[in-house]
Amino acid sequence: MRAIILFLIVFAAAAGPEWGAGEIETLRELWIGSLPPLEPDPSNRYADDPRAASLGYKLFFDTRLSAAEKRILVTHDVNTVPRFAYERVDAGQPMPGVFAVPSDAAIGEIVDDRILLALTREEGEWEGRVPYLPLR
Repeated sequence: MRAIILFLIVFAAAAGPEWGAGEIETLRELWIGSLPPLEPDPSNRYADDPRAASLGYKLFFDTRLSAAEKRILVTHDVNTVPRFAYERVDAGQPMPGVFAVPSDAAIGEIVDDRILLALTREEGEWEGRVPYLPLR
């Protein structure tokens, strides 16, 4: 079933209309990755505070909030959260999965990958895993 869905998605994308050079250039200009990096947010005084990261860890792995509900996390914190996730797996605790997305990833690729993964996933497939997106 998974292969059929994947084939249909790829076939539909390949059969779509052709983009002109001007349209492609416009899309590149509108791509979020073409924007300059954001300045640090002075209103977020906790952004680099390790205590805030620790609280986020506790909230994410609080079985009353996420793991027990089998919720998969999507995070831009590609360093800390995957490490916490694997620590949880090593301790034999539930970890439904984490999708790690670099902050400079192209949003269109991430959306496409998440749609593909949602359409082709199997129950429990991401349990104990930390795949990185985009899936190249």
